[in-house]
Amino acid sequence: MRGYDTNPKFSPDGKYIAWQSMERDGYESDRNRLCVYNLDNGQKTFVTESFESGVDDYCWNNDSQSLYFVGVWHGTSMVHSTNLNGEVKRLTDGMYDYGSVAMAGDKVITKRHSISAADEIYTLTPTDGQVAQLSHENDISSNN
Repeated sequence: MRGYDTNPKFSPDGKYIAWQSMERDGYESDRNRLCVYNLDNGQKTFVTESFESGVDDYCWNNDSQSLYFVGVWHGTSMVHSTNLNGEVKRLTDGMYDYGSVAMAGDKVITKRHSISAADEIYTLTPTDGQVAQLSHENDISSNN
């Protein structure tokens, strides 16, 4: 790879490795694409090529056939999914910014904030897009 490659992660089944990849050498502001390498046949696929922005963070789905990632689109950082064929789907919406993503069972754990709310931890159910708040560190307490 000519550009900067970073953040490699093996798929849960050990058959693939994914990483964030920049296309051009020396261009620090290049778009981070998500690349998947098949360890069995040596095929390399940029699975976020159709996503016109960069990948900020990502994690494998438990099925090893798809990934979840955070990327900016139209001024907000949303959670998206992609399969190994590069079919990208946005999973979240709203005037929020989502941060890091990790799997916990069948849910994606992510953090979210907005101009009116500090970071809190949320779960995202990928099948229906339901988001639920887990942490309440920044709630205003009536005891203060």
